[in-house]
Amino acid sequence: MLLKKKWPALLLIVCLVVCLAACSGSPELAPEEGAAVAQSEPEESAAAEEGAEETPSLSQNEAGVYEIDSAADFVAFAQLLKEETLAGIGEGRLMHDAALTADIDLSEAIAQDSDLLPLGGPYTVEIDGEERQMQAAFCGEFNGNGHTISGIQLDTSERGDAGLFSLVYNWDDTPQTKIHDLTIADSSFMGLRYAGAFAGTASRNAILENCVTAESVSVTTTEGAAGGIVGYASDGDLLLRACENYGTISGEWAGGIAGAAESYSYLVQCNNYGVVTGENAAGIIARHAGSSYYDGLVLACINYGTVKAEEGGLACGIVAANGSTLRYCVNAGLVDGGETGEAYAVGKKDGSMYCSGNIGTVSSSNPYVYQYGFSWDLGTYEGLSEEALAGVQGYTGKALMGVDIEFTPLPVSAAADGSLTAVLQGNGEYGYWQQGNEGFPVWDEQGGLDDYPWLQELLSAE
Repeated sequence: MLLKKKWPALLLIVCLVVCLAACSGSPELAPEEGAAVAQSEPEESAAAEEGAEETPSLSQNEAGVYEIDSAADFVAFAQLLKEETLAGIGEGRLMHDAALTADIDLSEAIAQDSDLLPLGGPYTVEIDGEERQMQAAFCGEFNGNGHTISGIQLDTSERGDAGLFSLVYNWDDTPQTKIHDLTIADSSFMGLRYAGAFAGTASRNAILENCVTAESVSVTTTEGAAGGIVGYASDGDLLLRACENYGTISGEWAGGIAGAAESYSYLVQCNNYGVVTGENAAGIIARHAGSSYYDGLVLACINYGTVKAEEGGLACGIVAANGSTLRYCVNAGLVDGGETGEAYAVGKKDGSMYCSGNIGTVSSSNPYVYQYGFSWDLGTYEGLSEEALAGVQGYTGKALMGVDIEFTPLPVSAAADGSLTAVLQGNGEYGYWQQGNEGFPVWDEQGGLDDYPWLQELLSAE
């Protein structure tokens, strides 16, 4: 199913046919520059550069899907994408479908200094005596079939984004771009501006679903945005659904699932279990732009991991800088602002934030207690006196503009015994909670979807 499309994403298409000179410095985090794709007609000798060996044969099934059952097959697939990019085939579009049929270990197959990764580039070539970077976007389907790719040691801090794919994108006239049912393990990713285990940048109606970043993975940027799944989600209806991060994430903007995202990006039922550290750090997404009028969504996401702010920074359980819509999210981990930073159980009061809760621990010199409409809080706030904490623990009543928030005090045990869930369920239109196996209320997978009919359709189809 194609997601709805918005005209701002058309701006990205212009970038997809431009040849860029290799950058010598580290640009500031800028959405309009985040998904640039190098595209040019290289000299005839470019495809014959060192390392561009003849592509081994790849096996395709009757549906035209490349079946990858070994490291050699993966290398051949990577080489195919590189050769097509350098030859200008597809005008910046890598329209191939692939499926894993076995676990793949790339530790002996792709050297750390190889440019076969990220898939799609950037590849450095010499054209008219000048070094250029060429890049193409993956716009097919990559089906992990429940398998694992391991052994990636990738450092693109001198040339661009880091991830299994550099850029994942979908055109209006191409089938749905999708990466799904895949785990990445025993790997490290370091990028210049954007880094994610699965994609440095993802955009334009693409879907990443059931993607898992294992505990043995680290994702880092020298500056910019780092995410356990995606570094940067540029404008254009990206959906991250049922993705999980267990890895270690660090960067200027660091998120367990995504580092930064623009309008019309959606994170649904994603969980973080890993350690996230940054100047701006969050369990799910560090920066989510938008106007809060339903042009972006963080729904039913849970943070179980440890989120740490660097000195003087910001740590949040779900989202650090939010300009979109957040509903039915829960922090169940440690949010640590340190001695000089800020710490928020869920996030700062930006955008539209309702119906979320905290069962975790918030630690800083000045911890912030989450008190938004239809929210609940049975967490631990280090630094607050028992008397101060007792005044705010419990269920938060409806909060309207200019109206004081009312509380129904509840003991901490109310989360596990179901009594908190019962109170939430009785609260009208925002009572879409059920008792979760985790010992606290979770989204009931029904409420809050009225403004997202495409998401309703997607969830009901399964």
